[in-house]
Amino acid sequence: MSLREKLASLEHDQWIEWSKTLAQKETLSQDRLNRWSKLWIPYDQLTEEQKDADRVWADKILRLIHKDLPCRWRVKAKDSGFGFRDLPDDALVCEVKKQLCKDVPEELCAFGSEGL
Repeated sequence: MSLREKLASLEHDQWIEWSKTLAQKETLSQDRLNRWSKLWIPYDQLTEEQKDADRVWADKILRLIHKDLPCRWRVKAKDSGFGFRDLPDDALVCEVKKQLCKDVPEELCAFGSEGL
């Protein structure tokens, strides 16, 4: 499961906890309870359309991480034994961001593929 899907699944779990707590403590319409209770299922049992609602929040988390995560690792040719491609000594590459971006739609990941 990709990082994006893991985050979306976690978001769904959080929503279930929140909505069940709200349903217990507040007076909600029967219509709302009926709609929500149909969604109180594991993430992997949701339709793709229902999963998309959770993916929106996963994407927000990924954008925040991508924006705020420092990128200060120098990768040199000698590091290629650790799975890095041979790069010039002056190449500045953030492997963490690369890993974050590999599971994220390209339009959400400003790091892109240049220099990789």
